[in-house]
Amino acid sequence: KEIKADAEKYGDDRRSPLVERAEAKALTERDLVPSEPITVVLSEKGWVRHAKGHDVDAESLNYKSGDKYLAHARGKS
Repeated sequence: KEIKADAEKYGDDRRSPLVERAEAKALTERDLVPSEPITVVLSEKGWVRHAKGHDVDAESLNYKSGDKYLAHARGKS
């Protein structure tokens, strides 16, 4: 109320208008992180890695020397 009264008393037409907006919504960390499909891959030597998307051929990925595919799971980031 005070701001509007001051704007009417001291303001002129060149100023930006004061407008009311809806109350701001507080965001959580979960709201800020995108939820994208990923594939998590585990190798026989215990290395874990992820790849974007669910259409990944986990067995054909490159592994360190002497290591190979063990399992994979699909999820969201």
